Amino acid sequence: MALIPAKRYRLFFRTQARRDYASDYAAAKTTPPIDSVTWTASAQGVQVYVNTHDDNEATRFYRWDYDETWEFTSAFRSFLEYRNGRLDFRFNGDIYYCWKTEQSSAIKLGSTLALSQNVVADYPLTLVPPALRSCGTNTASW
Repeated sequence: MALIPAKRYRLFFRTQARRDYASDYAAAKTTPPIDSVTWTASAQGVQVYVNTHDDNEATRFYRWDYDETWEFTSAFRSFLEYRNGRLDFRFNGDIYYCWKTEQSSAIKLGSTLALSQNVVADYPLTLVPPALRSCGTNTASW
């Protein structure tokens, strides 16, 4: 959701029991840019980290989300293609790769309230497992 920093907003919701709750109005805060994204590899997979800071001291709370695009490599040559409800021979070359993009479903939150500096260093954003199985014999790898 794109909020306008000059405006003030509040949350309003109603429970199943029909009780209404509303927060106080608060100004939207501008998100500081991400300084860097780093990673380390291990037997458990690839751990992705995020680093950021806020020189303006406008926020001490952080939230991250991300999209993942996976490349799958087939273990076998593909001579057939399913298109428009039909299975046909492929005459324009083999296809070994396919891709899938998903939005992260995890809520990743960070806070620097207990720190002397407003710096988030090496926050573990996500762990990419060493191999994933999908679509039968396709395998994701890096």
